[in-house]
Amino acid sequence: MKKAIFLAFLFISCTNVSNKKKEDILQKLRSANRYEGSLIGGFAQKSELYEDAEELMSLCSDSEILMLLNDKCPVVKCYAAKFIQDRNIEADWYNILLKQAEDYTGVQDFSFCIISECYAGDFVLNSLFSKKLTESEQNKLKLELIKNQSKLNFANSILLSQDMSDELYAATRKWALKGNASAIFSLAKYKKTQDLQLIDSLKDKDIALFFKACQYNTRDSLKPFLEEYMRSIMPKEHFHNEWASFYKLLADYHDDFTKKIFDMAFFDKVTYNIREYHLEFIYDAIKDYLDGFYDDYLKILWTKHNLVDKEIIDYFLLTDKEFALEGLKTTLLNSNEYFFDTGTLDYIIKAAYKNKIDLTEYFARAIKEDSVTTLEIYMKNMDCVQAGNKTIVDAVKARLENESNRYVTGPLTKYMEDVSAEK
Repeated sequence: MKKAIFLAFLFISCTNVSNKKKEDILQKLRSANRYEGSLIGGFAQKSELYEDAEELMSLCSDSEILMLLNDKCPVVKCYAAKFIQDRNIEADWYNILLKQAEDYTGVQDFSFCIISECYAGDFVLNSLFSKKLTESEQNKLKLELIKNQSKLNFANSILLSQDMSDELYAATRKWALKGNASAIFSLAKYKKTQDLQLIDSLKDKDIALFFKACQYNTRDSLKPFLEEYMRSIMPKEHFHNEWASFYKLLADYHDDFTKKIFDMAFFDKVTYNIREYHLEFIYDAIKDYLDGFYDDYLKILWTKHNLVDKEIIDYFLLTDKEFALEGLKTTLLNSNEYFFDTGTLDYIIKAAYKNKIDLTEYFARAIKEDSVTTLEIYMKNMDCVQAGNKTIVDAVKARLENESNRYVTGPLTKYMEDVSAEK
């Protein structure tokens, strides 16, 4: 009898301690001014707040953690959503998330060195939507969010997605008629003539969305406006992200009008110091059109502006090998321009070697002149030149005489040691 009383007392004591600990951690989370991921800051240090939340959620039963999902504190709610993700809890998740979708409380999200603002409802849906709902429930909740004209970013992402249905169209159009730009854009994918006037209204609301919407229907009637827009941006001294959508729309026309406008960027008087941005946007717009129509532009972009990828290289090796081989050589003479695109440089070196281009002089130049990032790619491909070649060895010695960067001298010294060992 005494033993039973002792065990009961011990159980009650442990329970009280556990409850006290949960309450202490809960109060700490409620007093926090932001949600923190597991790693925060520029040096990715562990977050004590996250570890506290992790401990709290491990102490909570399924019913308790579900209750925390309704906590008035958005930080607590977000942590509950985070740790519910991988717990197999049976619940009416559709109605739970439908209710959470109405939470427009703001919360800061701090992960690594990025601090962002979001709605608590967005955080919960982003955490649990795909993990807890069936596909039919997901479609049903998406429709409800659009019907309710939700302020959540999650609802906006639905409008910008490729989701389509008759019911979704009807709800979207009601929202579009109230002037919501994303809803107007969303109508474009249905390609209905009755929506063209609404879509044209995006010119004054969100020009980038207008260009994206028009990609679903490249009407000739838009060409005067597009040419006028091109003339308006030619003197700009700063680039704008909407240009990416503008040039993509132009590329989709795939006709002489497209080339006329492109030529304004290549050959007319766009502001010189931002010409590179125009050309980068054009490159992104046409790089997947490997049907011959844009070949002249792709060739200039590769050899004059260092814009190329392995798909384009392979394309020209098949369709215009003479040009492609010259393009490979041009790149190798100018390889330092691939400082931020070393993957392409690596592919070019290997393609040149495969096509029997003598790489000795190109490697020697790079060893003497290139920066650490591109030089590293050459050093990794030293099997493309003859081991111990005098021209290469002389280039290495010349670089070592005046180089102090250990990231350069290290691999060069090792190369010389390997050469000596082979003699």
